[in-house]
Amino acid sequence: MFIATVVRTVDFDFNGNGTLDTFESILVNTVAISVFIGACLGIFAAGIKIVRFFRKASQVYDHWNGVPAHDGQPRQPGMVETQNYLVQTVGELNQKLDDQALATKKTIEEQAEATRASLEAGSKRFDTQDLLLEEVRAQVVTELNRNGGSSTKDAAHNALRVVGEMQASQEAFYAQYKIDQAASRAEWVGLFGIIRQMISLSPEEQLQLWDNATQAYIQASIAKAAETPVTPAATVTTTTVVETPSSAA
Repeated sequence: MFIATVVRTVDFDFNGNGTLDTFESILVNTVAISVFIGACLGIFAAGIKIVRFFRKASQVYDHWNGVPAHDGQPRQPGMVETQNYLVQTVGELNQKLDDQALATKKTIEEQAEATRASLEAGSKRFDTQDLLLEEVRAQVVTELNRNGGSSTKDAAHNALRVVGEMQASQEAFYAQYKIDQAASRAEWVGLFGIIRQMISLSPEEQLQLWDNATQAYIQASIAKAAETPVTPAATVTTTTVVETPSSAA
């Protein structure tokens, strides 16, 4: 009916004879078919757009409400369920953080209490030692005042003398220890210097240097032996012994 209306609105009688000849009939049919095809294509395009719209709407609906498991695909939660899960997860995380914060606070308070108790115990111990020292000092003063300082004073002087001797002995021992330590360090440095010299020498020169080092160690002069180079004569003799086979060859 639409095609007939279009055909009626267009005058295809080009020769004016009142009838449609063959060419005019073909033209009318062509126009009618073109209009029909255009209408079909328009309807098809509109259908495609409608299908796409409903497909997107379906996807939005699925994303909002979720999709149950189907065809081997796992279940997909919706937006509301996902939001509730996130809220629950964040709440649980906040609860765990609060619990950890409380536990940390409790631990810190316990450690602070233990430290405070330890400091108080140390302070009491120092106070007790101060009291003991004060009692000892008072007893010494009383003892000195009561007997005039005869026997107690002598004992005190003897004690001071013994302490002085012990201190002098310790200082002498420490001084001797430093001397022995320096001598031992010098011996090790000398030994390492001798070993370093032996690296670039021939076996005969190494043997001679090692004999010299042994004698120097016995004579407690290994540090000086490390600074003494191998004599040129020994080097020449060794060179002669080594090169004689080459010359003979």
